[in-house]
Amino acid sequence: MYCSSTLAPRGRSLAAADQHAAVPSAAAAVVDTTAGDATAVVFSCVSPVATADPSNTTSTLSTAASNTAPVSATANSASASAPAIDAKSPPAVYDGILSRSVRESLCAMPPVRFGIYDRSCPPCNAHEQLIESLLEQLGDQSRYIEYWGRAVWRAVPAHSDLDEIPLLAPLLSGSEPPRPRFPLWAHVVYLDIAAGVAAPTVLWDDEHSCSRHVIVVPAVASRLLRFSGSWVHAVPKPAAEHLGEQQTEADELVEEAQGGVLRHVLLFNSWPDAPPIGQPSRPAAKATEIAADDALEQAAAKATPFGQWRPSEILKHRVAVDDTSAVMPAAQDVLPSTTALVARLMGGPRRRGRSERFRCDALAASREAVYDALYEPLSPSSFHVQ
Repeated sequence: MYCSSTLAPRGRSLAAADQHAAVPSAAAAVVDTTAGDATAVVFSCVSPVATADPSNTTSTLSTAASNTAPVSATANSASASAPAIDAKSPPAVYDGILSRSVRESLCAMPPVRFGIYDRSCPPCNAHEQLIESLLEQLGDQSRYIEYWGRAVWRAVPAHSDLDEIPLLAPLLSGSEPPRPRFPLWAHVVYLDIAAGVAAPTVLWDDEHSCSRHVIVVPAVASRLLRFSGSWVHAVPKPAAEHLGEQQTEADELVEEAQGGVLRHVLLFNSWPDAPPIGQPSRPAAKATEIAADDALEQAAAKATPFGQWRPSEILKHRVAVDDTSAVMPAAQDVLPSTTALVARLMGGPRRRGRSERFRCDALAASREAVYDALYEPLSPSSFHVQ
């Protein structure tokens, strides 16, 4: 079974997470919750992928090119239960995607370090089986999936997921880097979160220059977050890190002694045409053999039917440029002011796509409203960027 462990989940709060109330769906990004039949799609694991080494980029690119199978025009079909949406759609947040028993089983497994698989052959492990059951119901026919996991809360700088190795190749030749290649969709499955911990995911919508937004999605067990693969996203730690809040040394020592704060997530990206460049370490034949060995484990690792998912409303906080307050009905206490959100960016200039190490956005909301959204335990929030 492919499931390499570096961190073990601690201090689960399963009962509390399973009992949270359903969220109203009147203003949800996805409102059609009619379930339908889904055609099973099988696939194979062709991962893990070795960490990119800039000194060996040329050979890695060459090897990867020879090992990447062409995409079939008829690869994988499924009857979508979710409404048809494209990668330009706003993020979708669903609660109740896992039964208690499935979530308990997944939480007992160590997080996956990194993997890439081809959906044209059978799954290798329970994580891939869960991903497949989610994609079937979302109607996503992308052939290639990369996935990884984390079991503890760590600060993740703002970044977009992309195919990184081609960006490193020009370092050897001195040529201009290619245009970045992004996945179609990015996903976060929240498996378990320590009780009382606010560890949100923050998203930046940079695709709409006339109407940009920052979206804050609380980490809630049994929740799925889906957003465009090119969107910038981050995990602040502490929750208000982007407002200047810092963790004390005493808190860091306590966390270190306890093995970290529980934030067990499974992350995966869907790539329709080709996976990010890397060398598969296991052929499909071996993957099929491994899948057969893990059949009992996989059988339980499926999402609940789409009709049971609860779209979570994203509360919209808006303030007009002329200082006249305009707030959506679901949002409260929004004042006509702006708040600076400052986020550290991931990687070097080529990875960041800019020379600056930080990005600063002026949110059309009071500092109190933004702070409350970052520490909100359940409901996602959206803020207009001026």
